[in-house]
Amino acid sequence: MSLKEWDRLGMLNREMRLYECLVDRGIEIGFFTYGDESDFYYQDRFPKIKIIPAWQKNDKIPSLKKDFLFSWVLPWKYRKELATFDLFKTNQMWGSWVPLLTRMLEKKPILVRCGYEAYKFSQDGNDTLLMKKLLYWLSRWAYSSADAVALTTKESACFAHSVFKLPINKIIIQPNYVDTDVFKPLTPDKYYPKKILFVGRLVEQKNLFSLLKAVSYTKIGVDIIGHGPLKKKLERYAENHRVNVRFLGTIPNIKIPKVMARYPIYILPSFYEGHPKTLLEAMSCQMAVIGTKVTGIKEVIDDNVNGLLCEPTFNGLKSSIKRLINDQYLQKKIRSKAREFIKKTFSLEKIVENEIKIYRDILNKAIR
Repeated sequence: MSLKEWDRLGMLNREMRLYECLVDRGIEIGFFTYGDESDFYYQDRFPKIKIIPAWQKNDKIPSLKKDFLFSWVLPWKYRKELATFDLFKTNQMWGSWVPLLTRMLEKKPILVRCGYEAYKFSQDGNDTLLMKKLLYWLSRWAYSSADAVALTTKESACFAHSVFKLPINKIIIQPNYVDTDVFKPLTPDKYYPKKILFVGRLVEQKNLFSLLKAVSYTKIGVDIIGHGPLKKKLERYAENHRVNVRFLGTIPNIKIPKVMARYPIYILPSFYEGHPKTLLEAMSCQMAVIGTKVTGIKEVIDDNVNGLLCEPTFNGLKSSIKRLINDQYLQKKIRSKAREFIKKTFSLEKIVENEIKIYRDILNKAIR
């Protein structure tokens, strides 16, 4: 992923916030990106973070197949720049072969970090058999080579331990964070009391056809923020079934709190999740949330306390939407508990402290 692509998707500020905080704490940070020279544009925006794009000067970003093949020589191409760092860290499993090879060359420690367990997601989703096999062997290599592995949930850790025999003493639970000073309750510029909000990718995993069907059987509307390959199919379905829905496209993450303030309810109808950032952000904004009773969501929502859980079905979603939209007392109770939970468990400050401790522990072990 390139910084330019993160910016296009509205994710850049959120993804860089942790590293800006680490720089402020005296840690030197470098970003090796899978972008071209246009990523240097962000050097002025993040002046204390060294940016190293993979494709520079006269390089052309290759096609997907060539990109995969060429990426295996990047550790040698940028060996001089990468050798200046004391610790390597992956941001996700796909693409992790570059820091893994660099670790072999430089004999320096590596932290393998996964926002979700990639092989499990591949098993749960619609990936090809080839992709599943690639992710299996890549994960096996990464986990066995890592000095430590940071996973966002206990469920992911248990899966990695069970399937890949990842030693318990290598595993660190480091959840996603929320900047609670940004994602906080705001006074709305307008308010939609009979609408609910979804933020996320428009893909099969998110179970959006069930959501649209559920909404069509209520007297409310749903606004959808995000992009993805299912957009046209979802638009056609909504038109054919007369669903009260608006597709709002991509909105920069920094503007999401203002948008969330306009709605009483946030909903995440997924079939499965890792550690969903948009759910955490909605809870931090003190929204009443509905989520499906699936891996990744049921570990965050305490049913009837800081949110509602339901089955990932049309009937399950419809019943929960109707119940929560018509119960102001329950909405109020859930909202206060939701933000309280996020501040206590997933605040940026807490995760920054954990991250520093992780780096120190890995480097101290490497010195011995």
